[in-house]
Amino acid sequence: MDNVIRQIREFNRFYTNILGLLTDRILDSPVSLTEARVLFEIKERPFCMAKDLIALLRIDRGYLSRLLAKLEKRGWVVKETTPQDKRARSLRLTEAGAALVAELERRAESQVGSLLEPLSAGERDDLLAAMQRIKRLLAPG
Repeated sequence: MDNVIRQIREFNRFYTNILGLLTDRILDSPVSLTEARVLFEIKERPFCMAKDLIALLRIDRGYLSRLLAKLEKRGWVVKETTPQDKRARSLRLTEAGAALVAELERRAESQVGSLLEPLSAGERDDLLAAMQRIKRLLAPG
């Protein structure tokens, strides 16, 4: 078991290094990986609530609160009352926030495309099959 753990951790270091995930800014952008992920999740969820992000990303409430305040101050996120409950506040990307997310997605696709380019079609299929197998084996339930 120790050897399996060691190899998984080694792979994680390899993958985070290849994608440059340990820098303070992701994809030469003004945001960190966590900030980018929060922006992406807000984009994907109409009437996204902070509690949704806490559950989905397993992020500390206080940290998320500070992060959202920072994203609001930068003009990328706004809080709005929800139609269902005027006391509740949902999160929405501003036009500038949506543009930032679109640019981050374009850069991420380009980065992954560059990694895949030297691979043959068969190697790409092998890679996708391995990724699906990892997801299937490690998915809860």
